[in-house]
Amino acid sequence: MLATERAPSVPPAPDGYEEPDRSEGKGHIHIQLDENPYSTIHTALNVFVFAGVKPGTHKVELELVHGDHTPLKAKVEKEVEFTVAEK
Repeated sequence: MLATERAPSVPPAPDGYEEPDRSEGKGHIHIQLDENPYSTIHTALNVFVFAGVKPGTHKVELELVHGDHTPLKAKVEKEVEFTVAEK
């Protein structure tokens, strides 16, 4: 499963970089698969691949957050549902 999303007005911090505060104009994306908190990915990349997603209906949630993982004042989030077909 391939997830792509980009917030054009807020350039992300370099991948793996966490700011100690809420610097304006920087942040990263939280990507979560099927409402599983253990699947949350913190990334500044435009593309992320979930491997081993089983057949069936799934949901990916994306949220743009500050470097300290808090949501932006005006939340930027999106949900996408998709189905993986049986082989």
